Parts: sequence; C-alpha cells; structure tokens
Amino acid sequence: MPTSEIPRAVGSTFDLRVREGRRISHYEGRINSYDPPKHLGVSMWGGAFPRGIVMRVPLEGGGRLVVELTPDEARDPALLADLDRGHDVLLRQALAHLGHPV
Repeated sequence: MPTSEIPRAVGSTFDLRVREGRRISHYEGRINSYDPPKHLGVSMWGGAFPRGIVMRVPLEGGGRLVVELTPDEARDPALLADLDRGHDVLLRQALAHLGHPV
C-alpha cells in the first residue's frame, strides 16, 4: 500500500504486509529506481530481515536480492538456521574466504 502522494515514483514509500508461515510480517519500503517496463528497485526494512535490504527486480520476472550484513550478524545462529538450500554453507564459506572466524 503506497504511503506517499505519488504511488509509483522514485522516493515514494510503501507499507507491505506478507504472510510468513503462520504470522503476518510488516515491512516498510522506498522506491529507489523505477524504469518501466525494465525494472523496479526498492529498499525494505522490518519483518524477518535483520537489516534493511535492497532489491532490484526486472518487472518481467526474476530478480536479485542484496542483503547487507556485518560479519557478526552473518554468524548469528538464528540467521543461519533460517537459511535454506545450502545458503548457510555459502555464507560460512564467504566469511572464511574473507578471513573472518566461522
């Protein structure tokens, strides 16, 4: 749901509620880039994200999610337990490669 006067423009803000398992999570966000029909870029925070995220999504499908974490946040057992399909292993390998204790 848009929370600013111009709903689809760079700088516009929004509220998003998403069902995650049995609960409804609340996110807030801002549009960083909008170039129809090519892509939409947003920053979001709240809900299950330990920090804000930046997402650039092609409007025709697909997309890329970028999450910024400190090394301490990346080693958090709760975060690692929430990751699936081997992403926890990739995160640990990246930390080790960068010289951080795992």
